[in-house]
Amino acid sequence: MRGSLAPRRTTWLAAATAILAVGLLMASGDARAGEAAATEFRRAAYSADFTSGVTKLKTMATADPNDVEAVFGTGALQFIGAFATLQHNLYRHSAATTAATGMPGAGLSAFGMMGWAFATPVVVPPNPNAQPMTYKALRSMLERFATDLTAAEATLALIKDRPVKIVFEPGRIALDLNNNGAVEPGERVFEAMMGWRAPRAQQTGLEIAFDTADASWLRGYSHVMMATANLVLAFDFEKTFEATAHNSYGLATTAIGREIQRQMATGRPAPVVQKLIADLDSKINVLQAQRNAMFSEQSEQRKRMAALPRPPEAQAERLALMEEQRAVQAGLGPVNVELNTLTTQRRDLQSEQNGMPPGNDYTGFFDIVAAVHSISWNVVEPARLKAVRTHLLQVMALNKNTWRLVRAESDDDREWLPNARQTSPFGVRVTDEIIDSWLATTALAEQVLEGKKLLPHPRFRNKGVNLKKFLETTKRFDLVMTVTGHDLLPYLEEGEIVDGDTWRTLTNPMQGNLAMFAVWFN
Repeated sequence: MRGSLAPRRTTWLAAATAILAVGLLMASGDARAGEAAATEFRRAAYSADFTSGVTKLKTMATADPNDVEAVFGTGALQFIGAFATLQHNLYRHSAATTAATGMPGAGLSAFGMMGWAFATPVVVPPNPNAQPMTYKALRSMLERFATDLTAAEATLALIKDRPVKIVFEPGRIALDLNNNGAVEPGERVFEAMMGWRAPRAQQTGLEIAFDTADASWLRGYSHVMMATANLVLAFDFEKTFEATAHNSYGLATTAIGREIQRQMATGRPAPVVQKLIADLDSKINVLQAQRNAMFSEQSEQRKRMAALPRPPEAQAERLALMEEQRAVQAGLGPVNVELNTLTTQRRDLQSEQNGMPPGNDYTGFFDIVAAVHSISWNVVEPARLKAVRTHLLQVMALNKNTWRLVRAESDDDREWLPNARQTSPFGVRVTDEIIDSWLATTALAEQVLEGKKLLPHPRFRNKGVNLKKFLETTKRFDLVMTVTGHDLLPYLEEGEIVDGDTWRTLTNPMQGNLAMFAVWFN
């Protein structure tokens, strides 16, 4: 009996050892596969090689369905690549005369461009060989952007709740802004978006360990961008494009831009204009020196006046000093007039040198007025407008999922979204109260999107606007008539209206930083 049991024990021990060895080998293989995927993600993200990176990571994920890092890396590169493709398409039409009339539209990033579709991103440099932008081309770019984001979100959804981790430096992510195949100074994400305003820690050295919760967060941001793209594409905004696009894509883009361009044709060579500017600079410097000397003299006169004894003593000295002050003030008048004249002339010459039209500081407002007046858009793709609500509801659902995952974390490893026990990468402590406040805010937004709560309008006291009904049934959007309330009549209903007190109560734990948390948390 004893002899028959001994070999059996040995067999079970050998089997257990073999199973353990295989398990360790598999775990080691998974770790190596995950690190290979993370390495490829970093390479592609830091070198702006998104297309190649996606192809390689997809191959890894296909070869090993358990390589979650390969799936995450693929989706993350698809997300970033969507913005890169948008930027490259815009660069194709980014003429050197961008912002020619001074309208603020040209100061928007690609993210702002989604809300103001006819504005060019400030991060896109002027293209010396730019092709004329058209309304049709711009719509095609936005359609491609939405399609690319849809693919990214679908990939990220494959992760579900599976553990994943990719360590990288967000400040090193690159965008080849001029699409020349090389990452040049100023083409890192933080540099391009914020320039000198980006904290140094955000530009280099800050490491983040993206995990399962962050995959859910990135899905949410994909839906935010898809909602914005579809909101723009749902309408025919060609009138606004024709009224303002020359500010963003060059004067040749619109009829009024081409007229301005004709007025600018002086035929003067650049060296001639530069010489005129230099001559004006010399005269301006002389006048500024004279004015500064007069300012100094006035300062001394005030000091001498203050040192005189009170009246009626030293009356003669006081009268003489007052006469000197009047003389200096009288001399300042002509100097200021001439200085203003020369400064205006120099500004117009500088505009000519830069390929911009002459004009006073108010010309930029003309196109702002035109933009507001032209925003009376008909709905041309109702399905996209309905999709806006669907995407935003997905954002709210993913917020719940993201913070469920964040709150379940027990480590503290270079977190992007920290729970109350973890460390924030930005030095902002995220408490449970803040998380609860954010989730309550998104829950309120969900109720508004579902039409269960109504939006207020200062003109209507007992009724609110049903946003769901608007997004699903409206045929047009007129900015002015919406602000005044005239176009909101079909969407007014009785019910619970979201008032300011409710909003303030929900967001109070964020201490006035709702905008910051909204950008961070989505």
